[in-house]
Amino acid sequence: MTARKTVSVFNLVLTLITHAYAVCECGFSLQTSNSTATFFTHSIETDFLHISSVAYSGIERTTWQPQIWNQTAAQSRGAYGRSNLLENIVPNPLPDGTWSGPGARGGDPGLQLVVRKDLVDGIVTGAELATNRTDIFYGTFRVGMKVTGVNGTCSAFFWYRNDTQEIDVEYLSKNASIVNTILQSGAAAAHGFDAAGTSTYQKYDAGLALSDEYHEYRYDWLPARVNFYLDGVKISTYTENVPDAPGHLLLSHWSNGNGGWSIGPPTEDAMTAIAYVKAYFNVTGGEEIPECDGAVTVCPIPEQSGPPTLDGKPTFFFNPPPAQANSSTGATSPTHASGAPQIGLIVLSRFAWLVVSLLLSIS
Repeated sequence: MTARKTVSVFNLVLTLITHAYAVCECGFSLQTSNSTATFFTHSIETDFLHISSVAYSGIERTTWQPQIWNQTAAQSRGAYGRSNLLENIVPNPLPDGTWSGPGARGGDPGLQLVVRKDLVDGIVTGAELATNRTDIFYGTFRVGMKVTGVNGTCSAFFWYRNDTQEIDVEYLSKNASIVNTILQSGAAAAHGFDAAGTSTYQKYDAGLALSDEYHEYRYDWLPARVNFYLDGVKISTYTENVPDAPGHLLLSHWSNGNGGWSIGPPTEDAMTAIAYVKAYFNVTGGEEIPECDGAVTVCPIPEQSGPPTLDGKPTFFFNPPPAQANSSTGATSPTHASGAPQIGLIVLSRFAWLVVSLLLSIS
């Protein structure tokens, strides 16, 4: 086969695959319980299983930024102060092209958020990262996470604007089977920032040790409600204290010795592993959204059914790795949702490679 033919073949493949990845140019649709679809224009999809480096400037090839700060015990409302350190955000990647097995450092793969057992000047050190964009306004937000089994920490995936507008999924390692779903509000602030006495705090007992495997924790923030899910099963719904302004997403693993919450510090270094984040949302501000062209370019968001398993099968992304960047494509007037997008991508990819095979065979 000549060099010119080789270039032509691979240009064809690139064109086909690029078209496949553009099918969501008009946004994403979420099927709601009343059989209507909610549309979102933007996405953040991050594969933390293959992240190999972190820096003060950001998490490799992603829209996430390490959060480095200190709090006194009084500020943290605990027995100890809190500190987030860059060295407590530890990449533990799988080899490129693989989706199972131990990470490069051994143990659970993903981005490890570590809470250290040793105090530093009376402060417990942990880890936190946040999205660069702070204009996230309604959406569906999912994390694949394997929480620590070491007693004395809190693992959290949350959306935040301020202390009275916050959406939280939190796991306390002292309660191995419990998922805490929380909307922080003015009512919580009135209770000393303790949401336990408010109508938008619930405990869900999963009936199993959540630290034994990865689970998908999710919340759908809609204009009149927030629904929480564990592995695709709805576990709580709130219609009060629903946030009504934009904010950003955070991942955190921490302890401050508060006997009513995290307790701790842990007696050994505690690690929570993040496999992925998938967020589909709308935004505020002046960012322009291109008009749809009438094509079938709205993608239904797949539902997670059961715990995400690392069994050699890649986690589904609309924009697969290595393209880890924050996407901002969408539409002001979505057309309609088509069939499951991953099926279309698989078919088109197989078709592309079939074309390659045929051209190679006749060259």
